[in-house]
Amino acid sequence: MQKEKNKVTNYLLKPAFIALVALGLFACDEQEEVSTNTDDVSAKISAGINSRASDTQWAENDEIGLMMFGNDVGSLENKRFNCHYITQAGDGLFTPKNTDDIILYPGDGSFVDFISYYPYMEELESFVLETDVHDQTDLPRIDLMTSDRFEGASKNNPNVLLHFRHRLTKLVFNFKFEDASTKASVESFLMSGMLTKATYNMLTGEFTYDDQSKMNIEVSVDSDSYDSPRATAIVLPRKTSAGVVINIKLSDEREYELTLQEDLELKTETMYIFNITLHDHETPPTISAAIIEPWQEVENINIKSTPLYLVQEPGKTENFKKDDKITVYDVDNDKQLTTFTFDGNKTWTPSPEVYWENMGDGSSEKLTLRAEFVRTAALDDTQMPEVFIAEQEVERFGLVHFDFDIVPAKIVFQLKSDDGKNDPKVSDAEFSADDLAKATIKLPKYIKAYTLEKGVFTPGTTTGDIQTKKVNTQWVALVVPQEKGGRVAVITVGRHNYVLDVTQAIDFEEGKVCKLTVNVTKTQVPSFSASYTNWEEVEAGENLTALIITGSGQTSNFNTGDKMTLFYNNGEEVEELSEFTYNEKDDIWSGDSTIYWEDLADMSKYNFYAVSTLTEAPTGTNQMSDLMFANAAQNGTDKFTAITLAFTKQTTKVYVKLKSKDGTFSAEELATAQIYLPGYMTGAHFVKNEYTAGTTAKDIQLSKVADEIEWTGLIQAQTINSGNSLIKISVLNSDYYIKLKDAIDYEMAKAYTYVVDIKKTGVNFSASYSGWNDSEKEYQIDTDLDK
Repeated sequence: MQKEKNKVTNYLLKPAFIALVALGLFACDEQEEVSTNTDDVSAKISAGINSRASDTQWAENDEIGLMMFGNDVGSLENKRFNCHYITQAGDGLFTPKNTDDIILYPGDGSFVDFISYYPYMEELESFVLETDVHDQTDLPRIDLMTSDRFEGASKNNPNVLLHFRHRLTKLVFNFKFEDASTKASVESFLMSGMLTKATYNMLTGEFTYDDQSKMNIEVSVDSDSYDSPRATAIVLPRKTSAGVVINIKLSDEREYELTLQEDLELKTETMYIFNITLHDHETPPTISAAIIEPWQEVENINIKSTPLYLVQEPGKTENFKKDDKITVYDVDNDKQLTTFTFDGNKTWTPSPEVYWENMGDGSSEKLTLRAEFVRTAALDDTQMPEVFIAEQEVERFGLVHFDFDIVPAKIVFQLKSDDGKNDPKVSDAEFSADDLAKATIKLPKYIKAYTLEKGVFTPGTTTGDIQTKKVNTQWVALVVPQEKGGRVAVITVGRHNYVLDVTQAIDFEEGKVCKLTVNVTKTQVPSFSASYTNWEEVEAGENLTALIITGSGQTSNFNTGDKMTLFYNNGEEVEELSEFTYNEKDDIWSGDSTIYWEDLADMSKYNFYAVSTLTEAPTGTNQMSDLMFANAAQNGTDKFTAITLAFTKQTTKVYVKLKSKDGTFSAEELATAQIYLPGYMTGAHFVKNEYTAGTTAKDIQLSKVADEIEWTGLIQAQTINSGNSLIKISVLNSDYYIKLKDAIDYEMAKAYTYVVDIKKTGVNFSASYSGWNDSEKEYQIDTDLDK
């Protein structure tokens, strides 16, 4: 016998619950006589389901087995095991089949839990369910399902909502005839090489397979629609392996044999859709796993045996190198197809392989493809990478050749220093070759924004500074194609900045190199100067270089009036320099006091740090202020060079949104709620450049978002362990707590969104985290509400 763990087990198993197997089980018909006490309360059972094998709802007279057991004790409550319940109307409301099956709550009001399974098995003696998928004639009867564990029911809260999940695997085979005029039909469909018997443990979520049950599975074919016959099967989950063979027989006596992919794993609770093209007599059909979808969703993709090939032909593609990769897109269907990798000779290999029938409308003679690849990464994080794109109309089933165009424009600077006197020696007005070699060149307020989506390049409008990269004796930048007039560059040589202004705009064109040779001499007017005439000793202020921080990089998100405190490491300790305030109009940070490079310790490199508080925490909430931190350079910053501070959030953002789908609470009532994060750690702060986490546990009150039924706040990064309260909701004079089943790690600079559906039986709970600019992604997680 082999054992495989079901990785999609969604209910949580308590040790006491697992101990039930060892304590012995009791059938419903062995209980004491049903009480007639009017104070007794029976369980009210309703059940939700992802989808049925043959429908999306319960069917009339569907039957389930139901167990009730103590919440904190290792025994069945009132011997209620495998009670027989039925939904006569198929509406998901279940009632006992017989009076012996009635489940009554404990009279003392204590809490109990429920678990259930489908289809009902009369002779069940344990939590181990037997399943046999050999007979496929009645799919709902082999559609093994179990419910998530429902906790915390009592006579005071009698409603039980059971959420059922499929435990087997569903296979759907769609057939298409290559010859549309054929009169043949699919007569039989036989699968061999798969096990057909197993047991499923409801407590552990594990399958145990019968290794001797490898039998042929005959699958019924729905031929009601001649144009699109379909075969549907429910089978046991399986790991990747060889040996699964499919035999298809047509009414005109054509027979086909196919094999499933060896690397195809059939997972529980999952539907796999296959599309089979039946060719002529000489050509065998082909099959491939087209889609893996949750059982409740269905899509179709056509697959045939003719793959898409990419060829190396003379022209621009002759410059490709080994391991270069091209991503190809289907324009007609607006989707990515595959990625080709070059072997360095003539062959491009796709991963995954794609087929012509899966492109365009599946049949037209011509279709349009796009492609893109990146040869080199951006030279600097302010520049563009070396991107190539291509678009080609191709003949179906033909060879595909892309002629690529370069997307960015390339700007190359060559510096020289010539005062025009032809003096063989470097004059006072000229810079030496060593001086020029240390120069930096910035491209101010260039268009930086663009999108590259599915092979389509679209320039944006957002501007910012671009830093060139020194390559050998030149300075190079790859930029978004654009026209640039006025200030084209700022060249820094030594302690001085020189601006390059043009009266006629320069057109930096896509795929072209624009080379600019600039003569820089000391007689040119610098971009800024600093003098301090109000000192008594003027000489003391001469030839000092002011430390000026300009807005660049990620600092573009700051607003006028934002402040930061700058620190630097002088080799022995971290020293506070000054507080700076940002002016958005001039794109400059001004310090409370002027700092000079010459006053800093005599070091060749410096490490700068900055701490900024964008907003203060609301008073009395115990929230954290919006702290940010920046380190100017990992390995130090060169003296007299620009300082770029890339700030990162030092806080975590939390959103809580309230809903009440069943109308338990109105929107107006929910809007009056107060949301707390109970017992969270508080007190995080900075000491100079060192972040210190707080260790004081307090309730953090979130702030109401205006005109919304949601609350938000900032907290420090921390871990909330399982068993603790995640959220406290105070509404209509009652407090509700969401308890954690699994620990949650709150990370810096991440936003966590919790959506809570309040109802009398509990809450449905979802969570997501992402960058602060994207908090829409949500994952549904079931939990319970403790009052």
